Amino acid sequence: MLPTHIGGGSGQGGGVNANNFTTNDPESGGGGLSHSFIDDNDENKYRTKEKSFLPPGGTHMRQLFLFLFTQKKARVAFEVVRFFVVALFFRWLVVKVVFEDGNEDEDHPGSVLSTSKTGGGGKRYSNNNKNTNKYHHSLLDGEDNMFPFPEYDNLVIVTGHSVYSGSDYMRAGEENSWFLEEYQMHAGTANALVEQIKVGVETAARDGKAILLFSGGKTRKLGGQVSEGSSYWQVSRAYNWFGEMSVEKRAFTEEYARDSFENLMFSMCRFYELTGKYPMKTTVVGYDFKRERFEELHAKALKIPSVRFAFVGTPEVMSFKKQFVEGEVKVRSLFEKDAYGCEAPLSEKRKLRDPFAVGAPYEARCPEMQGALSVCKRAKSKKAGSVKSMIQRVSLPWE
Repeated sequence: MLPTHIGGGSGQGGGVNANNFTTNDPESGGGGLSHSFIDDNDENKYRTKEKSFLPPGGTHMRQLFLFLFTQKKARVAFEVVRFFVVALFFRWLVVKVVFEDGNEDEDHPGSVLSTSKTGGGGKRYSNNNKNTNKYHHSLLDGEDNMFPFPEYDNLVIVTGHSVYSGSDYMRAGEENSWFLEEYQMHAGTANALVEQIKVGVETAARDGKAILLFSGGKTRKLGGQVSEGSSYWQVSRAYNWFGEMSVEKRAFTEEYARDSFENLMFSMCRFYELTGKYPMKTTVVGYDFKRERFEELHAKALKIPSVRFAFVGTPEVMSFKKQFVEGEVKVRSLFEKDAYGCEAPLSEKRKLRDPFAVGAPYEARCPEMQGALSVCKRAKSKKAGSVKSMIQRVSLPWE
């Protein structure tokens, strides 16, 4: 006969409470039974199995064990979080050292990397021109801070003619301080170069929204790894920027051009590297006898609107003006036939003026100028068509 009440406590009698009935449980108060009235599927069976990992003993022992077990899990979670925090910190540190500090070029005067820490940055510059989108394009969408000087609109270019060979830039007025070609070896050439640098600085000083670029590559093998552009920049600094110190912070170099056409085209791309847009107005500072070459040939070949282009002339060596003018007529006739200088003899002259085979990186850096920058390379392909037809099809961002 089955008992009607099990486990004597203060509960109701008369019937078995399945929810409270557990076999051999020392806390049940029932004294223990030899067999269970609970089905194998009863949840108490699983509850018993779940509690099987607990140590024997009273309630206090169980609470202590659960507390210690919870603390252990917390410590494990803390260690995991700390590991990821430390890993992220070291990743940031490696990126900063390798891609920022490791790329600084203190030997490159006027470079973006050597000046970007003091320059502007951040917001894009915009203007009211209806074609603003044509003048400002980011290399990577959302990477506005790639361009350290977006606040400048205009460009002043001083075209290089020689590499400095002296150790004292204050002696720039002496011919033996420069690597001069045979046709340049005349008294007064050095002073003419210094005067041209000065006029460029003064021209930029009158326009607070202009960037000044000294343009010219490493054109002299005996000059070593020194460019015309960096030579002019160093002379300007030695002369304390001819009294226009405000220009220093916006004076840079373009160090790949090998002739006058590349002086202009490469400088347009260099301006983009600095500002993230193309100049609203471009001014070239050069010898007076080259005015027609720049205004009528180079600017038109690059489709720069006449209202956005200006030329400031400086005097050449007067005693040899006739020879300079005669030579200019010959060069101008070559560019009339070969506007981009892709064919000999202009192309051969470029090779001679790149004795270290440096080349130029701009095709990859100025995507919207890629058509113009790649004309000569594509001209070597027979399938590309004539150079003139390619030039006509070239699309430029300032058109």
